[in-house]
Amino acid sequence: MNIDRLLLFIFLFLFAYIWIGYPAIIGLLAKALTRNSIRDQRTPFVSIIIAAHNEEASIGAKLSNCLSLHYPADCLEIIVASDGSTDRTDQIVGEFSASDPRIRILRSQGRAGKSGVQNLAANEARGELLFLTDAQTRVPVDVLGLLAGNFADPRVGLVSATVQFATGADAVSKGQGLYWRYEYFLRQAESDIGILATGGGAAMMIRRELYSHIPLRYGDDCILPLDVRLKGYRVLNDPKAVVFDLSPHSVAETSCCAGSLRCFCCLSSSLILRWRCATRLSGSASLRSYFMAARLLVGNA
Repeated sequence: MNIDRLLLFIFLFLFAYIWIGYPAIIGLLAKALTRNSIRDQRTPFVSIIIAAHNEEASIGAKLSNCLSLHYPADCLEIIVASDGSTDRTDQIVGEFSASDPRIRILRSQGRAGKSGVQNLAANEARGELLFLTDAQTRVPVDVLGLLAGNFADPRVGLVSATVQFATGADAVSKGQGLYWRYEYFLRQAESDIGILATGGGAAMMIRRELYSHIPLRYGDDCILPLDVRLKGYRVLNDPKAVVFDLSPHSVAETSCCAGSLRCFCCLSSSLILRWRCATRLSGSASLRSYFMAARLLVGNA
């Protein structure tokens, strides 16, 4: 076999594994090994953290959305982490804060990036749970309670909402895109069998004690779920907790380009460390770690 044929065979094998083999394996395992989830109506104190940079067009609607959530008022605070905003973002948040003391604003000294201001807010948050969300993500009234209910299981460390992309305030995009449907299938299957190691940065809840400072060059949806898994806790995707991303970009751009590139950069510098951690596990934990590593490779193909 010459080198050209060998390279072609390797390419075809990897292509088939990524798009057919891995989904088939993970789908069958999900049917056979789905874990029973523990959920209750508990309402621990939640800190909503909104990272914002020049979001004057959307921050008012976002805060109104947060205030409308069906969650006990005395168990909720809303922190807007302003990343050096130069428009009216800070002023608008100040106006909301004047009428509701649960809302406060934290400002970074210059541009710190999304991860930088999230770290700043996490340091100041009082909640048992941190709910990380974006200014252009709309959260239905029951989602906060649905996400918090998953933490009745002490093994759960982080829960992502299910993100749907929208083309306007009320219009959910019907064309979610082949890639996104594929990605969501994998996330839910991995969540069901307990090997999920990715999250959705648009709406993600984490135990405060498990939050580790995010390196500024990485995104929360890449680093935090991996850190939670390495600490021995489960990462879940909640199919009942659906949120709507109104960001003015296409599904293809979000899922296939920005997300994959960001996670590829994360993968390139941290996979070796995580693999070394995985090799210290034994039994079923080692098997889960293999699938976690395989998932990272699949997600960035």
